[in-house]
Amino acid sequence: MLFSLFLAVASCAPSLSAPVSGKIVNSFRAPSCEYCAGHRGWDIGFDGHQVVRAAFTGVVTFSGTVAGTHFVVQDIGCGLRLTYGQLLDRKNDAGVVVATGDLLLRGNFVGHSFGVLYVGVRRGRQPLDPAPFFGRARARLVARSTSR
Repeated sequence: MLFSLFLAVASCAPSLSAPVSGKIVNSFRAPSCEYCAGHRGWDIGFDGHQVVRAAFTGVVTFSGTVAGTHFVVQDIGCGLRLTYGQLLDRKNDAGVVVATGDLLLRGNFVGHSFGVLYVGVRRGRQPLDPAPFFGRARARLVARSTSR
């Protein structure tokens, strides 16, 4: 089954553009079951003055608030959905086609100059590691050097 999922992703694996310029501050951790603990995407830390842009062309299928947090979900074809979350606000309503690079929304500010954006990729109900879609072999956190 895992091999067939790999082939399905490989046969339709769009190359996504970065929705913001920043660093991954929380990486994908696959859950062991649908409702088990894990992190189903990336949290990207970025300069809070940036806007969030669509990573790929697709149709907005959900734009709303869940448990006090704004989310936008975009169907990008091949059974894949992109989720953008931890948003300050949202611009597009469900049914709107958003092209790669179009303004999607503003990120949620943690302070006056730092924001965090959640980005997740799913095929059906299965969360996928965003790394291959963004041209990375695997996502990892890199500690800052303390020496100068």
